[in-house]
Amino acid sequence: MRHRPGTARDAPGDVAVLLDRSGSMDGWKILAARRAAARIVDSLGPTDRFTVIAFDHVVERPTELGQSGLTPASDRNRYLAVEFLARLHARGGTEMLPAVQEAIRDLGQSSPDLGRELTCILVTDGQVANEDQLLRALSNRGAGVRVFTVGVDRAVNAGLLQRLAAVGGGRCDLVESEDRLDQVLSALHRRIGEPPLRDVRVGTDRTTMLAGTVSPAGHPDCFAGVPLVVWARYQGRPGPVSVTGTDPAGRPFIRRLDPVVRDNPAARPSWARAHVRDLEDSYAAAPPDHKEALASRIVETSLRHGVLCRFTAFVAVDASETTSSSDPQPVMQPVELPSGWAVHDAHIHAAVPRAIPAAERLEAMLLQESEPVMAVPASASIRLGKKISENRRGVGDGPFEVSLDAFWSRARDLLAKVDIDDPAGILDELTELLDDLESVGAGAHRVTEALRRLETVLRQPYANVHLQESLNAVRLVLDDTHGPKGRSFWR
Repeated sequence: MRHRPGTARDAPGDVAVLLDRSGSMDGWKILAARRAAARIVDSLGPTDRFTVIAFDHVVERPTELGQSGLTPASDRNRYLAVEFLARLHARGGTEMLPAVQEAIRDLGQSSPDLGRELTCILVTDGQVANEDQLLRALSNRGAGVRVFTVGVDRAVNAGLLQRLAAVGGGRCDLVESEDRLDQVLSALHRRIGEPPLRDVRVGTDRTTMLAGTVSPAGHPDCFAGVPLVVWARYQGRPGPVSVTGTDPAGRPFIRRLDPVVRDNPAARPSWARAHVRDLEDSYAAAPPDHKEALASRIVETSLRHGVLCRFTAFVAVDASETTSSSDPQPVMQPVELPSGWAVHDAHIHAAVPRAIPAAERLEAMLLQESEPVMAVPASASIRLGKKISENRRGVGDGPFEVSLDAFWSRARDLLAKVDIDDPAGILDELTELLDDLESVGAGAHRVTEALRRLETVLRQPYANVHLQESLNAVRLVLDDTHGPKGRSFWR
């Protein structure tokens, strides 16, 4: 890469830049993300290679640079990549996994004996649902790919981006505003490439560190300007601590430190939270037959130390008000939108279910502007009641149709992604699809019922036993509802 002050050597590198262009990146976020990706591309030198991938519900690359693989970072290629980035705008849904898999595949084709630094840089707001699948995709660093994440938003999913960077051996930086962009990018440029210290290990002489309690797990690398915090539990009296590693030239590094003992009650929960995060990352990447044991360890650590995990929750009981009825009483709890977010379709009143997919909502809005009668031609549709503001071209109350074709297409795509070895990998997406179908009033539809039975099977300990039967049932009702794709007219 190009020489950066403070780096020990100028090793060539292979870089994949992934840019999220989904609808949630609208506004200043897509401008900041494009600028960040362009700055990263422009920092590459002639000995580097790179690829640029933009994603929403589809994956796109600069057509002039080819549809796969890495390209030399010549002036012309970098110019074409920046020009491609400048044309991007926010749109569509967020499907991050295919883009990540393409980037890892491209970087994995680099020959390990060339000594090139392999780097994947993800620029996004992190608003995705399939977090476990992403963690699983990045957890295997056998190809030596280092992952850096740049979160762009004032309500960014920082937890996910930090975990993706941690399992990828990199760092996470957050851009809360355009004012912070230059500062974050300058720091990122210093970290890309050879870290000042690799394979950091912490040990003690007279103290016994308990096995399996060190966090972060493994042997992390140390980056310039970023503190490396290591948590662990120990037995015995505290003694001298040794920190070892390897510098960029391959020479061993060792420092011996005298510990300072502090009686701080925050130490135990801080360690427990870090340890639970490591266990949860291992759970996401583990094969199905190992998940049960990991889940037990996660719950045990959570309950013993009073920290949250994916299987536990804090419950608050409000005893200040009682009712004479034993029936549950609904309580309306207003929730503010995250900072920087806005409702662009506020003129559609609450009578319309709030979880209608963005594409359907937009289609209804466009029809509302141009037609006094709302109808979306579709082979399978349902009717919803709605109320429109009085100033909307004189159109009052009345029914309109929402096409279910998009939902059936999502269901087909979901069935195609089922992994027999890990069928529960689609659970998050399946649950989201069922929620959307419920929200548009299609909860009683035959396809919805079949998908719900599939969800029940996937949540069972031995999902493989009835999996194929449930998959066939869903495919059957899908074909009966919408007709199989590519059916021939002639017999």
